[in-house]
Amino acid sequence: GNGQEPSLEFFSNMFEFLDKDGDGHLDTDVLRSGMKDASFEISDEGIDVLLQSMDADCNNIISFKEWNTVIEKKIALKKKERRVSYIGNMDGIIRSSASSGLTQLTENDLTEDLEDNYSSASF
Repeated sequence: GNGQEPSLEFFSNMFEFLDKDGDGHLDTDVLRSGMKDASFEISDEGIDVLLQSMDADCNNIISFKEWNTVIEKKIALKKKERRVSYIGNMDGIIRSSASSGLTQLTENDLTEDLEDNYSSASF
């Protein structure tokens, strides 16, 4: 890999790769054969779990819309986790600097500043 998180485009392309017949739907058999073609080792139980986790309308088929909805949520969650981790890491840096007398920033000052920056940033 290139060290970057997979993008929505990557997963959209993956859906298209798995959807060999191009009908815009993935069922158990299509998932199983597509994963095999992609050299992913996944059990029948794993296929069932994948299908259930993405099949919002419970019809045993994953539509392109259902696929992208789940992927978008996962990507958003990853971004949020990275922001929380960054804030936590910065808090540790500020605390160690404060204890050595270099700064008197509080955790709230830092968190509010980062939240302001992230709310206006585009990802």
